[in-house]
Amino acid sequence: MEDETIRIDQKRLLRGRQTLILRENLLKVECRRALSLNEYRFDLGGFMPDPVRIKRVPVARIVGSGILTVLGAVSLAAGVSGKLEVEHIPPVISSGILLLVFAALAWFSVARETVDVVLFQGSGGQFVLWPDHPDKEELKEFLTIVSSRIRDARNPDQNVVRQLRRAEIIDDWQYEQAMELLEQKS
Repeated sequence: MEDETIRIDQKRLLRGRQTLILRENLLKVECRRALSLNEYRFDLGGFMPDPVRIKRVPVARIVGSGILTVLGAVSLAAGVSGKLEVEHIPPVISSGILLLVFAALAWFSVARETVDVVLFQGSGGQFVLWPDHPDKEELKEFLTIVSSRIRDARNPDQNVVRQLRRAEIIDDWQYEQAMELLEQKS
């Protein structure tokens, strides 16, 4: 399992596509957005093994955008209905259109500020996973593997001791003693 390459593809509306490729202690992230392609490489030893889940919904902006939308639609409908005096129709229609333009801009800012990500961070930088992956089990497995590889990359000596135990070069008692010494060392 340690030698295999693991890959996960993620797509998100208005955010593009990203592909994460995990090979040993190296993570390669390819981000595609429109026609641009950005590629990042991370050494897993520089990250904290526990990810942070960031979820934020800008409720105040959603309410404000909704009010602007309703006001613009009501103003536009009042201007088009013909129940107003002729000299009031153009300003009412133009104010309705202006309010709807502001509402569209406000909804765009809502979409940009809405965040739902899983973030790995550390001295090596940070990388993001989107939790709205269609296959939740695949995402959980990928997160588990990334966390375990980060732990192994941060403590390479423990990984060597584990390999010695798996190869039956050392017995259980020697394994426990070596792990205790490594814990004391760090």
